[in-house]
Amino acid sequence: MTKDKDVEKKLIDFFSRHSVEEAKSEVGKGNLFKIFGANDRDELLENEKYIQSYEPIKQLRQELDASIENLSGLEQVQSCLALLNVKKESKEKEKFEILTKLIGDDSKECLYKSWDDKQQKLYRKAYLMIVHWNDFFFSYTNRNLPETNHDFHELITHTFKQADYERDINEINYVAKFIVRRLTQNNLQAFFDQDKIKCGDTIQHEILKHCKSCYTFVQLIEKQVFNYPDDKDNWCYLEFKEFDTGAKNNFENENRHYFFLTHKAEMVFPPIIHGDYKYWQNRIQEKKYVAIIHGLSNLELREKVDELAKEIQNTKDNILKNFLGDYI
Repeated sequence: MTKDKDVEKKLIDFFSRHSVEEAKSEVGKGNLFKIFGANDRDELLENEKYIQSYEPIKQLRQELDASIENLSGLEQVQSCLALLNVKKESKEKEKFEILTKLIGDDSKECLYKSWDDKQQKLYRKAYLMIVHWNDFFFSYTNRNLPETNHDFHELITHTFKQADYERDINEINYVAKFIVRRLTQNNLQAFFDQDKIKCGDTIQHEILKHCKSCYTFVQLIEKQVFNYPDDKDNWCYLEFKEFDTGAKNNFENENRHYFFLTHKAEMVFPPIIHGDYKYWQNRIQEKKYVAIIHGLSNLELREKVDELAKEIQNTKDNILKNFLGDYI
């Protein structure tokens, strides 16, 4: 039976105002009878659509009640956020959406309305991060194709189908795709889908708005990223700059930048770098390289990427800890 959206909405509204214990009281039962036009419990239970929606929503309210028991103020906010984060991480989309509505907003009397302005602001900021932020933003270029793919032919063909590689050798940076694929296999969420990976050169300005809504920034550094004609935008630099600016303004003490070099530094960095690119180079060099890819076997690179996946998760946890405290 398809859920009745109107019944579900009424139950969510009811449980956003009442705990499960309150719902069990005579007053709570009376309110439910009134909402659904029933004279008593037996009549209410004749409503199959009500029965279908009641239990899942009640269970979520029970989880919420348990998470905030004996808590108030900031700790209550943090515990609510932690519960939402668990639902998001476990990809329980419907439960996440219902739980969000149970916590509520400014539109009605609910848990959210019981918090002061500072607590509501913290909740809103963290909620947007939990909902919209990706675990990592991956930055790279296609400007050195097919040479990059040729340089790492053995690494690539060990992972991807030969026919796909030969077909797309001039279009897809398979080194970038390798890294993104391995990171997402570690249950991390990327800005790019691993099977439809595009770079800034292709989708241009659309990408920049996403740079600041990621916990970490991962960039594949090749010599070509420092060698752009003056009349063209260098999207690798613009992506770095956009993220770096945001990183300075938010959680500056966290190392949120990670770089893969295709070759040794002396082969990647031009002998002379000026202006903004010099700052970019310095930021790359002051951060610990995840790996210099050239010379690594497929297994060795996978191990490096797996280590990075743990670093990204730790960075994300540390950032969320600013909002969730010890409840993360």
